[in-house]
Amino acid sequence: MTAARLDSDPAPHAVLSAELARELCAETGLTVAELAQRLVPYAKQLARPVLSGFPVGAVALGTSGALYYGANLEFAGTALPFTVHAEQSVTTNAWNHGEEGLPLLAVSAAPCGYCRQFLWETAGAGAMEVHVGTAPATSLSPGLLPAPFGPRDLDVAAALLTPQQVALTLDEPDD
Repeated sequence: MTAARLDSDPAPHAVLSAELARELCAETGLTVAELAQRLVPYAKQLARPVLSGFPVGAVALGTSGALYYGANLEFAGTALPFTVHAEQSVTTNAWNHGEEGLPLLAVSAAPCGYCRQFLWETAGAGAMEVHVGTAPATSLSPGLLPAPFGPRDLDVAAALLTPQQVALTLDEPDD
């Protein structure tokens, strides 16, 4: 693996393993935050903005050290509120890979109000570092979301990305 990989196809499956992310940081001298920012244009290429024409890419660092891609996905014939935002996409990608927190998010455009609230409801959101383009890093709250309200305010202990056991049972049908 060489640093030239950054200029080719750095995450063909929208995930960079923690090992590969560490290798790339060591080879390039980039911090993980700088690497995430460098990968945002690749994530942005996955966007499907058929309604807005505004592609958004996001790269999130999971607590495991892996990096995940996300992009906005819009669907013809629907209203914009029924789209998947890049921040939702990257969070779902990380969650599907077993992540339990996202300490860092790099995104090509400032998260909208809906996404700021969505991110606030993830595990560890209070410590999330957000990078928008080349602007200095900021916190989710109070930087992007002043006076947040979330699960903790409702005495809900589990947040999105919090591992949970669900005791689902299926009854046998009566014959």
